[in-house]
Amino acid sequence: MIDKPSPQGIHIRVTDFPHPFVRFAVVFAVALCCAAPAPADEPDDETRAAWQKMSEYGDGFVVWESSRSGRWRVWRRDLNGANLKQLSPEEQGRDHLCPHLSPDGTRLVYLSFPAGKEIYEEGKPADDVALHLIRTDGAGDRVLVGSARKHSGGNRSAVWFDDQRLAYVDYRGITQELDLTSGKSAPLTVEARKDHGVLINAAKTHATEYPTVFLPYDPGKQSVVSRASLPGCEPYFTHDGRWGFWMGGAGGPINRFDLATEQASPILNKNDPRMPKDRAYLYFPMVSRDGRFLAFGASPNQHDHSKSDYDIFVARLDPAKLELLDRPVRYTFDPATDRYPDVYVRLAAAGGK
Repeated sequence: MIDKPSPQGIHIRVTDFPHPFVRFAVVFAVALCCAAPAPADEPDDETRAAWQKMSEYGDGFVVWESSRSGRWRVWRRDLNGANLKQLSPEEQGRDHLCPHLSPDGTRLVYLSFPAGKEIYEEGKPADDVALHLIRTDGAGDRVLVGSARKHSGGNRSAVWFDDQRLAYVDYRGITQELDLTSGKSAPLTVEARKDHGVLINAAKTHATEYPTVFLPYDPGKQSVVSRASLPGCEPYFTHDGRWGFWMGGAGGPINRFDLATEQASPILNKNDPRMPKDRAYLYFPMVSRDGRFLAFGASPNQHDHSKSDYDIFVARLDPAKLELLDRPVRYTFDPATDRYPDVYVRLAAAGGK
């Protein structure tokens, strides 16, 4: 006589089912019921080893926006793979987008949109969009600006100049500099953009505007210089003011743009051999504040930015050349959409090399 435990702890005697086929079916069904479901974001052994290796370079984490809970929320995971959690709080009828970390990694800003208005494509700005500040441990969430916009070239909401000052786009389409200590804002641009905001880099030498361009910025005149567009989307800057980076095409490449020489070149190509074959369609690049890490999303050749199975990757960079040093490491495995990451790493004592 052999007893098989049921999921409720009730014992089923196999000998109660004399027919061999029925007996096999019962045992098989019980085995399926007793099998523990595979949790979301469960990595394989190779990924765990890569996480451990990544953590040797310093103490860090990655944040991103995810639809896995049914509403867009900001999530976080340490670079050693630990502490996967939702970072932004529940807020009924709202979506949380555009997370961006402060240079010291202690806080981030994000935008709170009315639910269902997280449209990625360019168009009229949504009403009632608030710029929030929250600590990276999930505490202290508060509204900084009651009405703001995202940059139309992608889910970008702000540029941190330092740990106390940042640029954002107000409801009129004017770029503002916000001092967190005083709570006061001062305009950085004179001309309001009806549909598309302008983000200015931390060095205040260049700006991005839709379509993808890296424009010289004149702080005295509070204006940008018009220039021919580059093909692509999702432009942004490195914190040191040397580079711009953006998506050069659908699914790749992730490109860099030397702001001094105006030379463009790829960082990571679409279908790059360093990527898993089922995750080589690239989007949503962001370089860490020290220029040593690149975070981005990748999907199995799916494009839709709101529904596709994008996952988050992080790779080390040479900050002088903005070139990849290692194979990118995957940080999410959930079938929901994970996108627009940002990464922070406090380098190890040996220099993080």
